[in-house]
Amino acid sequence: MNVGVVGLGRIGTAFAQRLLGHGVPVMVWNRSRDKAEALRADGAVAHDSLQSLVAASDAILVSLADEAALQEVYLGPGGLLAAPLDGKVVAEMSTIRPGFARQLDAGVRAARGDFLDAPVLGTVGPAREGRIVIVAGGAAAALDRLQPVFSVLARRTVHMGPAGAGAAMKLVVNMQLAAYWPLLGESLAMGQRHGLDLGAMLGVVTESAIATPALAAKLPVLLGGPAEVSFNVAGVLKDLSYAVSTAEAVGVGHGVAAAALAGYGRAVDGGLGSADVAEIVGFILNGGAGLRR
Repeated sequence: MNVGVVGLGRIGTAFAQRLLGHGVPVMVWNRSRDKAEALRADGAVAHDSLQSLVAASDAILVSLADEAALQEVYLGPGGLLAAPLDGKVVAEMSTIRPGFARQLDAGVRAARGDFLDAPVLGTVGPAREGRIVIVAGGAAAALDRLQPVFSVLARRTVHMGPAGAGAAMKLVVNMQLAAYWPLLGESLAMGQRHGLDLGAMLGVVTESAIATPALAAKLPVLLGGPAEVSFNVAGVLKDLSYAVSTAEAVGVGHGVAAAALAGYGRAVDGGLGSADVAEIVGFILNGGAGLRR
């Protein structure tokens, strides 16, 4: 199966490299050409246009920053839907809202293709190592066709339901994770005001019932060491805004998420947008934006 990868940010690049490492023919396209060219050395075929990539691919994986970028790539001049897809499978792996996923599904089906919304749980490291989880919405038959590809990328793929269900599941997870970091920051700040050592507190927290794999992975960042940015604060702000608007659309209360959203907004305003999400803890410890400040 020839696989096209559209969008070569951290996750899209990890997908392409992982597939190439397992002998999968990979075609790539990115809005900035340099990122596509950089993957030639790994064996990818860089395409100048989306139509060229679509023609050469049996399946297309899309991973972009936000819905505005996706609107341009799918519906803009020369976009993915400008030419017939003729039975190809398009897997939308970005974090988007369920309603937008259903709009893309309709567009892909009108172009005679099959659509999956298939966002991932996990960041760059797990993506490179094939340890992500894919939560998919769409037709079971389309998912079956992509399973050989997904089995290279993920340790598990879960079919959540029809189009939009994968997107909804991703927001369920990201809403919780986004609220976790500022709450951790506030609780550690409280402990510091009572004279507790940061390292000692984190040591106890990691041994407690509230310890998470995400916390263990971010301990070097929390203790002031360097770390690769796997998910930046601006990205969390975007995902959490999608979660809040999705909750609002179905009449679900979202007070905790809204408070966290305001905190992330203040962190971005404070210059933390490109920093790893775990750095919001240090931002709060140093007097930055907590949930209610």
